[in-house]
Amino acid sequence: MAAASAAKAWLAYAREVVSDQPHRTECAALGGSPLHPGVDSVDLRWPGYLGAGVSHGSGALIIGNIHRNFASGTVGVKDRDRLVEVTRGWRDGLVDDDTYLTTVRDVYLMGLHGWPLGRQVRFAAAGLGLSFDQIIYVNAARCQYPEIPPALHGARLTKPALQRLCLDRFPVSRLVADLQPELLLFTSVNAFDKASAELAGDPRARVSLHQFTGQLTRPLRIGDQVLPVGTGRESWIPAVAATLHRPV
Repeated sequence: MAAASAAKAWLAYAREVVSDQPHRTECAALGGSPLHPGVDSVDLRWPGYLGAGVSHGSGALIIGNIHRNFASGTVGVKDRDRLVEVTRGWRDGLVDDDTYLTTVRDVYLMGLHGWPLGRQVRFAAAGLGLSFDQIIYVNAARCQYPEIPPALHGARLTKPALQRLCLDRFPVSRLVADLQPELLLFTSVNAFDKASAELAGDPRARVSLHQFTGQLTRPLRIGDQVLPVGTGRESWIPAVAATLHRPV
């Protein structure tokens, strides 16, 4: 029942992401999901992934930056196409909730095991004793922004603008309130800074880590201890695991 309750809250959030036409118009105006060979669908936005074992008060919420192309790493073109078709069908009322959740989980699990940008997620989850069934994964920006030929210019400005737009519309604090995860892991510094302001006083550990190195990109407070920027995962993961009473 607890997992079913979490799924219900997640589906309500996901429905808003895929159905909000005014937000999509604003996103496109800023350069989100442009017509480009690296974009899988210009008309869709991506809520993210809810692990099948997530229930209220459990697991980790992981907040990345922005999707590039889904068909990369361990995700093939057919799997990407299946994700696109089912997401569009669910948005349009042609696919039921269970089919949508199952398909998203199938494809994201492939990706989390093989997408290059998921490498630090894999290290962190393993070190904290979490399976991928126990995590929630979202990006700060729910659109796509390709960085493959033909190259797009302005990524340094465009991606943060897209993240800010989405973080205002779909704040991390809402997902925290709806799903009550045990801890939050960020590879998006923009999302970390905004969420920290929204969640001031919240006791959950909030970790900001570099998506390529796993080192801290913001100081991490664990009780009376503060781990500085640059601390490696070999130090911060055991410290966080100890607060969760998980073996390292």
